[in-house]
Amino acid sequence: NLINNTYVAKSYNFIVKKGVVIEIRNGSTLFVEGNIKFEGESESQIRIKSDGSGSIVFSNNNVEIKYTNVENLGYPKIDRYIFYAGLNFINTDSLLENVSVKNSKSEDAINFVNSKVFLNDIYFENIQSDALDIDSGLVKFNKIVCKEINNDCLDISGSNTSGNYLNVNKSLDKGLSVGENSDVKIKNLKIKNSGLGFAVKDGSNVYLENVELINNKYDIAVFNKKQEFSSPSLEVKNFSREKNKI
Repeated sequence: NLINNTYVAKSYNFIVKKGVVIEIRNGSTLFVEGNIKFEGESESQIRIKSDGSGSIVFSNNNVEIKYTNVENLGYPKIDRYIFYAGLNFINTDSLLENVSVKNSKSEDAINFVNSKVFLNDIYFENIQSDALDIDSGLVKFNKIVCKEINNDCLDISGSNTSGNYLNVNKSLDKGLSVGENSDVKIKNLKIKNSGLGFAVKDGSNVYLENVELINNKYDIAVFNKKQEFSSPSLEVKNFSREKNKI
């Protein structure tokens, strides 16, 4: 159990073994600058949990997280730093596989900033605000699922992102939001029961293939929010939608 802020220096690299439970309470943050691996397995997963106030920051390191369940994190409250997510990745080289994030209490459940990232089989449920926020960097993914998101499922700004299979069910704002000169290619996108299917804005270039939009209040928005950016572009191949019912 962590009940105080805990710092792991760059000189320390460590492994979290399968079956381990990490509980972060009392507004504490685990701040990791050393390289780290979470080596969970399908039948013996790692759990990271909190009372709604704990958080983790990974900074300037290599991070590998496999078969890990994350529950009930808040956001960091550290002097001289401003972070918004339960899991923060800052200038990292990261691999996440078979990771679930539930009951997030922070502005973002996961936030990548200026990072190189590969995501495989990531699941979000009952997220207070955004599920996955990407701010610059290079991101590739295979299978992201969002359910019961109070804001955006996937929010991309200033980054190069490509992926296969994004499934969103009930994202109260946007299933997918792309802005600030991002280049995005996604195949197999399904968004249903959401406020807005997807938004493309502020100089971004977006290519989507095999898109299903079902029972959303609005389906597509393309616009400039910030006048300093050029007009966005959108190409969609193989598109279907059901008549809005809400």
